[in-house]
Amino acid sequence: MDYLIREMSPREYPLLADFLYEAIFIPEGAEKPPRGIIEQEELQVYIKDFGERASDFCLVAEVGSKAVGACWVRIMDDYGHIDNETPSFAISLYEEYRGHGIGTKLMRRMLTLLKLNGYKRASLAVQKENYAVKMYKKVGFKIVGENEQEFIMLCELQIEEKMSYAEDFKRVIFGFAKDVERYLSGDKADYVYRAEKDRERGTFDKNYSNRSRLCWALEYDVCEVPDKFGLVRELFLEELKDRETNSFQGIGENLETLTSLLLQLGEPKDSELFVRAKNANFDCACGYEPRIIKATPFEELPRRYCIETLFELGEEELAIKLTDEFKSEAATYEDFKDILSVSKWATHREVDLRSFGDREFAVTGIYELYQKSPESFDKFDAFSAANDYAELLIEKGDIAAALDVFNKNRETLKKFGRGFYKLGAKLISGSAENPEKIWAEILPHIKEDLKHNMVAPIYRDVMLSAAELSGDRDMLKELERYFKKREQEKL
Repeated sequence: MDYLIREMSPREYPLLADFLYEAIFIPEGAEKPPRGIIEQEELQVYIKDFGERASDFCLVAEVGSKAVGACWVRIMDDYGHIDNETPSFAISLYEEYRGHGIGTKLMRRMLTLLKLNGYKRASLAVQKENYAVKMYKKVGFKIVGENEQEFIMLCELQIEEKMSYAEDFKRVIFGFAKDVERYLSGDKADYVYRAEKDRERGTFDKNYSNRSRLCWALEYDVCEVPDKFGLVRELFLEELKDRETNSFQGIGENLETLTSLLLQLGEPKDSELFVRAKNANFDCACGYEPRIIKATPFEELPRRYCIETLFELGEEELAIKLTDEFKSEAATYEDFKDILSVSKWATHREVDLRSFGDREFAVTGIYELYQKSPESFDKFDAFSAANDYAELLIEKGDIAAALDVFNKNRETLKKFGRGFYKLGAKLISGSAENPEKIWAEILPHIKEDLKHNMVAPIYRDVMLSAAELSGDRDMLKELERYFKKREQEKL
């Protein structure tokens, strides 16, 4: 789901009454209280005269043009009050927008905002049976007290003397003034659309990343441009060529940035340019909308995003340096998840006995956190922690250790039957002990997916190998017929 997180404007503060009502936790089976409950004094403390205190901050999540969630803080005498120096959190999303990661992003952005404003910690109160407890733990909150119904949680904000990654990223972006000067001089060959093809990516634009450098430079006004509107329009047309021919389609940050710049420079919202962009490909037809996107201050850009962008822009040396710094400081689930995301941009890095590679570092860190605090993981994150770590061990050839993870987390893994039988099949194919026992456990899940034609052809080799090594000749033949049929359906 595409969404935008931004600061809430004062004219939108009346929306906080709606979000305060949505924030009320309703235990399973209980009825919602009347809306008038928010008029109670102990709830009004969250929103009354919001914006008048120095500690009042509010972020809103927006889907399209609709505000769908909010996260706000203030120093107040609420249920989660710690002291008169610590802001208390409130967060709320409309029900249909929960479960998409929006709440976690709101929390993390607010924690960053509090750091930037000099706060040392933040607090909140949450009902013990509220599923959001897990989210709060993931972003760094810890239980410091409790009463009969609620946990009091606290997040220590490690205020960095220097946000070096943001400073380094800003320096790189301002260095793209040279790219703008080069383009304006007439040396455009490395920036305009240049179609290439390969087996992995199909048709793609060889110069997309170079054009991204120009987009970043224009978005942050790193240098004077005599005819900025003309330049942005010219780049927009080059970007359309990529959107219209790229095998992976997509919308892309370049198109969104150039659209925002054109709107700011006076291009009408019903411009033929935007109509052409809307029709560029299926993804654009579904998700592209002309809108102005406010440039995020460098110090508010997440570290993961900066590192991934540096890899994409070809600034690999700095990206690797910042990744290593991130790894040295990683402590929370979100840290390790971010490093796991970064790892896909760093596949060229040497994997040695000291660093083990970024992916292994992150996957191992997440699994260790899961072992220490399984109650803070929801069922999907718990499955991913165990499954990813077992698959990593299989890739390393440590089948015995992978089997131990499989056995130890069997009930967690079974909650996602397809992932469970895929992992079991990989273990059998890797010559794990007692293949017949593993096969007997995963077989019911395989049969269930076969009934609905849900066994993916990509698993063909590992599934056939596992069936053969387990001695299940009947299922081997059934799988061979199934995959043959799926192959014929593709023709």
